[in-house]
Amino acid sequence: MAAFPFQLYKDKGDWYLDESSGCYAFDVSDGTLELEAGGAKARFFCDAIGTTPLQLPPDQPVYPRAKERLEVKSSEIMKEIQSEDNNGALFVLPSQLNGAEYTSHEKHAIVHSLEEYMRDNTGGPRGQLAVHPGAGQFIIDNAAENVKKPQGINAIDQLLQVEVIKEFLELKNGYLAIKDPKSKEIEEEVLARIDQHLHTLRPLVMEDIPASGLTPNKGRRAAELTHKVGLVYASAVPVQSYMNRGRDAGSKEFQAEIAGKILIAQYYGALQHAARSIPGGARRTVYLMPLGGGVFNNPWDKIASGMAKAMEMLDEESFAKLDVKALAWEGSRSEKDTLERLLRP
Repeated sequence: MAAFPFQLYKDKGDWYLDESSGCYAFDVSDGTLELEAGGAKARFFCDAIGTTPLQLPPDQPVYPRAKERLEVKSSEIMKEIQSEDNNGALFVLPSQLNGAEYTSHEKHAIVHSLEEYMRDNTGGPRGQLAVHPGAGQFIIDNAAENVKKPQGINAIDQLLQVEVIKEFLELKNGYLAIKDPKSKEIEEEVLARIDQHLHTLRPLVMEDIPASGLTPNKGRRAAELTHKVGLVYASAVPVQSYMNRGRDAGSKEFQAEIAGKILIAQYYGALQHAARSIPGGARRTVYLMPLGGGVFNNPWDKIASGMAKAMEMLDEESFAKLDVKALAWEGSRSEKDTLERLLRP
């Protein structure tokens, strides 16, 4: 890993969950996170996707790799993380762009303790609760916040420094706020600049975490589980929701374009990381959770095409190393059906 790019607000901290507790310690020199004193160690990665602009695939009716190799699985995130069959798998979780999970961008919604995720039954918090508590508490303690931790963990810190982009995009406690440009010409310039700098996005990845968090019913800790998984803390962009309330249909289209690009980059960054993390000849399973459905109001066709386009962008060697699954929530049959229809028209 390159030099740690963020200000570290806590390199040591305490975690509490299900009547158990411990202390994590982070080594900034190599990204190693000791999850508890003398215990297991995970590793945090936050390098940019690359050094050159990404070539985003055009829209098309069928994406060959997704049609052939992207399995849609109906299940539940905690269940899959704690299945020993998924030892070594990488899970892309809905979070915010600072790695944490807040119910809104407002100050009152900022989370300070992993135990607060107990009140949130959406996929992101459930995924973080399913693994060793030290990982989630480290992210919470160091996630970027506008007031108290402005230089904390931030997946798009470099993108927000680019001229023109920084005039219209702002991170508000992990949520990407989009201002309405005054003209179509400015919109096009912002989108072009994003294309030029999308490769600077940082996939926020925690590897080698024991799946020893809460069981799916949140009744107790599965401390006896020793297999390990990886998590990617990813986020969608609100479209005509939260702070992004555009004036007209053009505003919604502009927001959706930005949201689509951020989705593709995060899915691609996760897949690229997964392929690079294993030796030649080996294969790794990656679960892509739908980012941006529900209250974030991202169109389902954008979510599905984000997954598909990310697979198309992989080089042949990387693609051959991965088994990719789209994880639909088992509580909604329509979610699986929708993804199947969009990925395999």
